[in-house]
Amino acid sequence: MALWPGTEHLSARRRDPCASLCVDFSAPLSGYLSSSFSGYRTSFFGWPLPHWGWKDPVLNDFFSELHEANALLLVAALTHIAGAQRHALRPGDRVFRRMLP
Repeated sequence: MALWPGTEHLSARRRDPCASLCVDFSAPLSGYLSSSFSGYRTSFFGWPLPHWGWKDPVLNDFFSELHEANALLLVAALTHIAGAQRHALRPGDRVFRRMLP
């Protein structure tokens, strides 16, 4: 149920597929940059990655906050997908059919 009835179509039409890709790429990139500016070397499954940063607590905090915000956006997107699946699989619930074009 929407907070304001009749407004579901507004959010459905304004979604931007580019936003999902931006979060998908910026989450690991901000995590890598946070690690790079922490002063520690970074590896990816044992493979060492180039160390582009230097020890800078301000940049480390900035990229850490950005990484956490991206993680929260990904959790919100997964929760939204789970809600859509609930509507699709629940017998007698016609909400998912109304979402289809």
